[in-house]
Amino acid sequence: MRIVIDPGHGGKDPGAVKELYKDKLVKEKDITLAAAHLLYVSSLPYYYDILLTRTGDETVSLSDRVNKAIDFNANLFISLHCNASEDETANGVEVWVYENSKAFDLAKTVCELISKRVDLKNRGVKTTSKLYVLRKTPMPAILVEMGFITSRFDVWRLIDPISLGFIVTGIHQAIAVTLGGDRNENQ
Repeated sequence: MRIVIDPGHGGKDPGAVKELYKDKLVKEKDITLAAAHLLYVSSLPYYYDILLTRTGDETVSLSDRVNKAIDFNANLFISLHCNASEDETANGVEVWVYENSKAFDLAKTVCELISKRVDLKNRGVKTTSKLYVLRKTPMPAILVEMGFITSRFDVWRLIDPISLGFIVTGIHQAIAVTLGGDRNENQ
């Protein structure tokens, strides 16, 4: 199994930003990179062949992300993000897929397992034809909105290493249960 993990944003593009305290900013690009590294490490025992579209705080264009997945001959593309809203009460996990995607079952399982593991609202699977990385990748692809960086409730789960680990475990287990492999819900 060849999987591309795409930590959203990076470099000059911070993604969504939340001020927790005076002069303490939380940036989406940092959370997605931390989650990508955790997902990479948790996948090693399963002998998945993994490629990260970025390994540090660097700018990678959307087309370069897609081309990396194509060149890698990936079986699956997972883009990691944090949601944002002007409504600070908006919260929860949701997963985006391209219209009529073969990844719908995986997306549904990701939502269910993250919601269960981290006590985040399950906002469900959303379909779109507008998100570049979903539209242009020829392999099954999902875009995981791991929670709302703008929510007082979700942001603490996103910046806490233990909670982020549980989020990543939900993604990893969804891959295993949907695409084959062992799943231990008690990890």
